[in-house]
Amino acid sequence: METVTFAEQSARELLAMPATVDALSSARLVEVYNYLANRLDLTEVKRFSTRATAERRILALVEQWRALHKVPELKAPASKAPASKAPASNAAITVASRCREMIRAGHTNAAIWKVIQKQFDLPGSKKSYPAWYRSDMKRRGVK
Repeated sequence: METVTFAEQSARELLAMPATVDALSSARLVEVYNYLANRLDLTEVKRFSTRATAERRILALVEQWRALHKVPELKAPASKAPASKAPASNAAITVASRCREMIRAGHTNAAIWKVIQKQFDLPGSKKSYPAWYRSDMKRRGVK
């Protein structure tokens, strides 16, 4: 019976469906990147500076792997449910935009912190972000 490591299994899943990168922890992202890098004769990494960097670099390796092994692109499965409407603007959601949105909705700093910490994989040293954005909005007279 073949023994498959978590990194190998995750890499196989990413090759099949790149969207699964969202479900991996930061440590697992490093393992998966290094697994793919070894297969492509690239240099391994110890860590990534941000989660966005990790996801971008892993997805780039997945594309390199597909090109090298001539793996066809996957089409999104057809859905019978109506597609949800996209936001009016195509602007990316940032820590700042998420904080401001939640402040306008009346959330506390603690509630905002829980959401942005999880969504953006922020360290504890950034816990003051919600308070800073709240103060900035008051200073500018925005509400």
